[in-house]
Amino acid sequence: MLIYIIRSLSERGIKVPAAFSYTSTRMVLAALFSLLFSILVGPYFIRKLYELKIGQPIRMEDCPLLGQLHEKKKDTPTMGGIFILFAVFVALVLWMDLSSIFTLIFCLTIFWLGGIGAYDDYLKLKHKNSKGLRAKKKFFAQVVFAAIIGCYGMIPGMAEKVENGKLFSAPTAKIQVEKGVNKQLSTSEYMTAYYVPF
Repeated sequence: MLIYIIRSLSERGIKVPAAFSYTSTRMVLAALFSLLFSILVGPYFIRKLYELKIGQPIRMEDCPLLGQLHEKKKDTPTMGGIFILFAVFVALVLWMDLSSIFTLIFCLTIFWLGGIGAYDDYLKLKHKNSKGLRAKKKFFAQVVFAAIIGCYGMIPGMAEKVENGKLFSAPTAKIQVEKGVNKQLSTSEYMTAYYVPF
């Protein structure tokens, strides 16, 4: 979002330091924002979780000795991942280029994997045990999502089908230098070309 404000100010003749348009600068600022947001707002969020009594139970039946060692962790608030993902999402909206398809992929990834984690925590709270979602189901959900993203990047033409004008442009796979001229390749062009690795 802020990148659009910076571009708008630049178009109106207001000078904005060029460093804010660099991807590396915005990555550092997004990381700092997430860190400060977590430090400042995190304690309040944890207190609320304690008040709501959203604590993870300790599994005693499988290994009683390990359960005794973890006794002090009983009722430690769960669902903390939601707060971390919220901090990352706010940083994403503020600092990333929202028209980039990679921003959309990143956003979908944090919501998909965060949703799996939230559902796992929900099952732990609902059934009052620490088993949650079975490992096979978690793994399957992750593999399905990874396969969809992999198909998007690897199958020629699929990226162009998702393209929506200025909003989500298809990613460029590589910048190739031909006779001193830089050329951006679409994923379709990249997948149909052959490269010698040396």
